[in-house]
Amino acid sequence: MRVRCGALYLSEGSEFGSQLQNRHLCSLRRIFGVKNSTTNWAVLRECGQEPPLQFFWFRASIRLFNSMLDSNSETLRRVLKADLHLAFFDSSCWSAQVSNAFNGLQSNAMFKQKMLRATQVPMQEFICDLRFRHSLKVWR
Repeated sequence: MRVRCGALYLSEGSEFGSQLQNRHLCSLRRIFGVKNSTTNWAVLRECGQEPPLQFFWFRASIRLFNSMLDSNSETLRRVLKADLHLAFFDSSCWSAQVSNAFNGLQSNAMFKQKMLRATQVPMQEFICDLRFRHSLKVWR
């Protein structure tokens, strides 16, 4: 069994790509007694869980990034900066995957720039933008 990095599930279009999200949806369908062909968004909306788990994972990733920047551990900050530097050369590192996941957000250029320059990503703006991306998915 191949283990995938959690950051791969953050990009637009992979909202329902993780096994955890799919198992969660499967159990909700059984609870509601609806067919397997019922759309994922309808099932989530019916139980009041409109943003998929991806929303919470992405938000937690950005909180982790911001807290690593504020860490009092010099080693942790240096590892983060090394990973950010590696992102320019290797798309498989964590920071490259997270910065690629900003695609589809309205302010994606600003968020990518802040992340790759090792400055705080503004959480309020990020969360609003992420909510907007998910709300567009539902109504497209």
